[in-house]
Amino acid sequence: MDSPRQTFIPYVFGAAGAIAFGMVLLFLFPAVPAWLVLFLTTMATGILIAGFEHPHYLAYRQQVQRKNEDLHFKDVIYDFVVESAKLDKREDLYNLILQKAVEAIPNAKMASLLKVTEGCHMRFEAAYGHNMDILRTIELNIEETFSHVLTNGKYDRTVIVNDFHAFNQKVLDEERYDTLNSATESVESIISAPVLIDSKLWGMINIDSDAFKSFGQEHIERLGIFVNEMCKVIKIFRQQELNTWLMNYDTLTSLLNRRHFTELLRADLARAKEGTLSGTLVSMDLDSFKHINDQFGHLNGDQALVHFANGFQGHLGEGDYLSRYGGDEFVAVFPGKKSSETEPLIRKIQHHFINNPLCLGEHCEIIRFSYGLIEFDRDFNDHTKIMQLADEAMYENKRMQKSTTGHS
Repeated sequence: MDSPRQTFIPYVFGAAGAIAFGMVLLFLFPAVPAWLVLFLTTMATGILIAGFEHPHYLAYRQQVQRKNEDLHFKDVIYDFVVESAKLDKREDLYNLILQKAVEAIPNAKMASLLKVTEGCHMRFEAAYGHNMDILRTIELNIEETFSHVLTNGKYDRTVIVNDFHAFNQKVLDEERYDTLNSATESVESIISAPVLIDSKLWGMINIDSDAFKSFGQEHIERLGIFVNEMCKVIKIFRQQELNTWLMNYDTLTSLLNRRHFTELLRADLARAKEGTLSGTLVSMDLDSFKHINDQFGHLNGDQALVHFANGFQGHLGEGDYLSRYGGDEFVAVFPGKKSSETEPLIRKIQHHFINNPLCLGEHCEIIRFSYGLIEFDRDFNDHTKIMQLADEAMYENKRMQKSTTGHS
């Protein structure tokens, strides 16, 4: 910003020029009334000052505007980092990213976030100012994106597209172009930045405007800074997600761990106590686990646990949940189902494993399991009691099975 001295210069020159004009006027026309000379001198002062001030004033206004934009940009970045720390859902984080990006980038009106999926495909994860219901139906090849085309697949810089629809019409088939156009019809120009996390392409953020040629170098610089902060936030969020997952799930089978299962069971028993829920709990252990461990080793024993977890999960309905309670012990809860409904399902799962054995090299092993069922309603308030009763039922069934078949 200019100094006070520099700001004062146009007024000095304007006043000096006007005084000179007045002296010349009096010299040439001595009979002119003093009031008229004063009036004309004042007019000349204003005209001269305006002439000197105009380009200076415009530059000054631009500097003030740039400073205000810089301050606003810093505030938006700060708010983004603070607010993101309070979120625990990806969808909310992605929506916040786009909201703050539009606030941070001058001329921005809309935005979208593309994420790399399997292979070379991309999908829309979030949108601001666009119809997300339409966008989520569109799948793009990474080679069809602005960033890929304009950087020759290097993804090493932010790019500007001044004719959004003409670009898409060239790279997309007619059906996808029409679908995308219906969701983004007001877009005229766009600035797109690659999002690199740990040097790997994670996705792209697109900032849109409804005016032609809305973006320039200053917007590229601001978006670059914003994306840097965005990458930091995403990395922190992913680590928090991992930490939360590790707290709640078994790392081998990806089933609920004992702690998280107990939380869910206690909540269901509380609802049962209120009379709003009943259900069935099933306690299980693998009959063939020790045999597999002893004969084929612990790594193959782990495969048996994963095989069981995946096979059992495939038969669960909405609201049902399964836990690896410990070792080869598993527990499932079927809210809203009586034991008469649950037991046929468990027998069906047993037949599933008979028809789908675990193959360890050339040898295939049927995963057999014993189970015990117990219904719960308002009479069950203690999760340890219901677990004890289910275990007792399971071991009784195991003893009966051993006595009739000879299997351990």
